[in-house]
Amino acid sequence: MNNIQHFQSPRHESGVALVMAIIMLVVATLVGMAGIRNTSLQERMAANQFDRAIAMQSAEFAMAQAEKYLYENDRPTVIGNTTKVVNCTTTGTTCEAVPGATFSAAGNNWSDVPLGSFNQDLQAAANAQYHIQYLGLKTSVAQASCVDSGAPRQYGTLECDPDNPGFATMKNAVYLVTARSSVPDNTSDRSVVALSALIKSN
Repeated sequence: MNNIQHFQSPRHESGVALVMAIIMLVVATLVGMAGIRNTSLQERMAANQFDRAIAMQSAEFAMAQAEKYLYENDRPTVIGNTTKVVNCTTTGTTCEAVPGATFSAAGNNWSDVPLGSFNQDLQAAANAQYHIQYLGLKTSVAQASCVDSGAPRQYGTLECDPDNPGFATMKNAVYLVTARSSVPDNTSDRSVVALSALIKSN
């Protein structure tokens, strides 16, 4: 008697495992791409913060250079330098709280901060600059005398005379200084920071 063995034909795979594998692969790819995008965004944000910090330091240094210029020169010399200073007391001269060219490449009366005085490797392609506007003389009368204060000059008065307790009067030149980290350029993506301050000088 012959032994006859019956073999069942293999079942046809329905393809569910392959579909699940493809779905998992797509999900993993999307998660990976999201992670890469998030990392890239964080790197750009960190770079922007670093660039803005450098721009802020550059603008602050330009402001310090403007103060140095005002303190090292007397008022007639400062006002007489019409290429560096705008005299707002002159008839017909219009002065603005923020000079119109602050955020554009063009503009008059902007002074460059000397090369080498700020880290050239970190600053933008253009040098930091400052703009000075002379607002006039401010009369200051302080209620202080030799008896009231050991340093009346800090209140805007002249040095007191012990023999004359009357109050002295001092007039200070007042300037509006605008400083910017660099000359704005449409072809550059560097941060530009602008600062302004009122400065009193003799």
